[in-house]
Amino acid sequence: MKKSFIFIICTLVVFSTASDAFAQNRTLTLQECLQMALEQSKGVQIKQEEVKKAENVKKEARTAYLPKLDARLAYLHLSDKLYLLPDDKFSQLGNILNDINPLLAKFANPLLTNIGNTIREELSVDLRNNYVGALTLVQPVFMGGKIKASNRMAAIGVDIAKQQEELEKSETLFNVESAYWLVISLENKVKTAEEYQKLLLKLESDVKELEAEGMAVKSDILKVRVKLNEVNMNFTKAENGLNLSKMQLCQYIGLPLNTNIELVNEKPEITAIHTNINEVWGNRQEIKSLEKLVDLAGEKEKIALSGYLPEVGFLANYIYSNPNFFNGFKKEFGGSWNVGITMKIPITPWGAQNYKLKSAKNERRINEIRLGEAKEKIELQYNQANYKLTESDKKLFAANSNMEEADENLRYAKLAFEEGLVGVTEVIEAQTAWFRASSEKEDAEIEYRINKLYFKKVNGNL
Repeated sequence: MKKSFIFIICTLVVFSTASDAFAQNRTLTLQECLQMALEQSKGVQIKQEEVKKAENVKKEARTAYLPKLDARLAYLHLSDKLYLLPDDKFSQLGNILNDINPLLAKFANPLLTNIGNTIREELSVDLRNNYVGALTLVQPVFMGGKIKASNRMAAIGVDIAKQQEELEKSETLFNVESAYWLVISLENKVKTAEEYQKLLLKLESDVKELEAEGMAVKSDILKVRVKLNEVNMNFTKAENGLNLSKMQLCQYIGLPLNTNIELVNEKPEITAIHTNINEVWGNRQEIKSLEKLVDLAGEKEKIALSGYLPEVGFLANYIYSNPNFFNGFKKEFGGSWNVGITMKIPITPWGAQNYKLKSAKNERRINEIRLGEAKEKIELQYNQANYKLTESDKKLFAANSNMEEADENLRYAKLAFEEGLVGVTEVIEAQTAWFRASSEKEDAEIEYRINKLYFKKVNGNL
C-alpha cells in the first residue's frame, strides 16, 4: 500500500513537471508577439484610460448647454416671535388718558392693557421654527462663447489622448519587433557557431588520422584545438546573448521570463516606401498632437475674450415654506413660483481678463514654436533614417557577396587539403573567413531589418 502511494505521488509530480515544461514552450509568429505586446503593455493601458478620461470630460462639457436644476432645503430656529408693534405704544395711550382724566384712566388702563396685549399678539408672527425649500432652474442663454469654446477644447483633448495612445502603440510595436529580429539573429549566430564547431571537429579528426599515418605533426592538432577553444567561447557568448534577448522579448509580450519561446523566421515583406517630408509630418502623431495643442490654445483665447462679454441666463424658482410667507405667515406649508432673466456684466476686472488673454496668446505662440521645432527634428530623423537604410542595404549586398566567396574558398580549401596540396593552416584560415563572413552577413541582415523598421517608424507607418 505504501509503495503504491509513493508511486502515485511520483507519477503526479512527474506529470505536473511535464505539464509545466509543456506550458512553458511557445512557438510564436511576429504578428502574435505584436498582438500580445499591445494587449499586456501597461503604457498602452494607461493611454487607453486617458482616452476614456478625455471622452468623459467631453461629455461633461456638453452638459453646460443644458439647464441646471437645484433643490435646496433649510431649517431656521429663532429664539423669539416677531412683533410688528412695540410694547410701549399702549403704555403711551394710558399716559394720555391719565393726563385727560386721572379717574377714568384708573379704571380704563387695565382694560386697555389687555386689549393692547391681545392686538400685539395678533399682530405678531411666529418665526421660531422655519422650514424653507426651493427649486431653482437656470438655463444659460448667452455666455460669451465660453461654452462652445470649452466643448471644442474637450473634443481636442480627446483627439490628443488618442494620438498619444497611437504613439505609445507605435513605440511598443517598434520595441517588440526589434527584440523579435534580435532573437532571430542570435539564433542564426548560434547555428553558425555550431556549424563552425562541426567543421573544426571534423578537421581535428582528419588531422589525427594524418598524424597516425605520419603525414601531420602535433602542432597541426594544436592549431585546430586553439581555434576550437575560441569558437567554444564564442558559442557560449552567443547562447547567453540569445537567452537574455528571449527574456527581454518575453517581458515585452507578458510571458514569464523563463518561457522557452521558438520564433518563426518569417521572410520580411519587401515593400518600397515612397514618402516626402510633408507626408511624414502628416503621419507623425507628435505633429498631430502639437497642432491640436495650437488649436487648444486658440480656444483658450476665445474663453479669455468671453470674459469681456455679458452672460445672460433664464431663471425660474419655486419656493415652498412653513410658515406660509404668502398667507399671513400661517403655520402651514405653501409655495409660489417666479421667473426672470439674469445678466452678469463685467465692469472692473482690473485688467485680469487682459492678462488672461495675453497668457493664452503666449501659450499658442509657444506651441507654434514647438511645432516648428518638432518638424525640423523629424525632417532630420527622416534624412538620417533614409541614409541608414541605404547604407545597410549596400552593406547587406556586400555581405552576401562575401559569403558566396567564403563558401567557394572553403570548398576549394577542403578539396586541396584532401589532395594534400595545402596544410592545416590554410584550411583553418578558410574556415575562419567563412565564419567571419557568415557572422557579418547575419549582422547585416538584422541591421537592415532594424533600419527598415526604424524608417517605417520615422515615417509614421507603424
